[in-house]
Amino acid sequence: MSTDINFLCKESLFAFIQNKYDNLKNDMGWDLLFCRYENMLSPQYPVAFFGINPGGGPCDTNAISVESECAYYSEPWKGCEEGEAPLQQQMRALYTMIGDELGVSYKQLMDGSLMTNYIPARSRNWHTLKGKDEWLEHAREIWNERIKQVHCKLYIAISKIVFDELDSHLIKHGFQMVEKINEQIGWGRVRYQIQRYERGDQVSLLVRLPHLSTYKIFSRPACQPSIDRIKCEISKTIK
Repeated sequence: MSTDINFLCKESLFAFIQNKYDNLKNDMGWDLLFCRYENMLSPQYPVAFFGINPGGGPCDTNAISVESECAYYSEPWKGCEEGEAPLQQQMRALYTMIGDELGVSYKQLMDGSLMTNYIPARSRNWHTLKGKDEWLEHAREIWNERIKQVHCKLYIAISKIVFDELDSHLIKHGFQMVEKINEQIGWGRVRYQIQRYERGDQVSLLVRLPHLSTYKIFSRPACQPSIDRIKCEISKTIK
């Protein structure tokens, strides 16, 4: 699929999203990145985190990026102090684990890597998002272009929909899946997935975790063996 998106021009991508938002008559605002815009093309660390779309109540500001500190540790969410909402606490644990492998703090890793929504349009939950199919088609144009331009060693998704989307993008750009893990994480029937891809001498690891606002796996001892397995696979890829 061809695209007129110019990632070197922040205003171009803003207009691309705003036009879709206006056409679909969404009314709760939109947000794309939780990080600085420069992490779209030149991140310090080869890690990318994808949520599915921003949730919660309406927001008046349509924002393509957060140009100060990453929203996952710097913003007050859901009436909590900065960085202390349940999802933010779980993300802090996840990024501390990954940061330890890279020799950096979780704040450095969050500020220096891609942290984003796959779809920018806000809704109270996924089921109430207007125009899901149209937004997915729109998002594919954005992330197809980004994955074409930037090799990332580690992709993390907390949605099966986004996990499958990223898998399709990687395959489209010549990566071959060489290994996959699909196991229970230690929370009833809830599962995690890991898929490893290769393209020449390039390697990418795609990890799906259960949604961390619902399943607080880093606070549950029964999940620790699975977390250790995930950490091992990440370490082999990003070091």
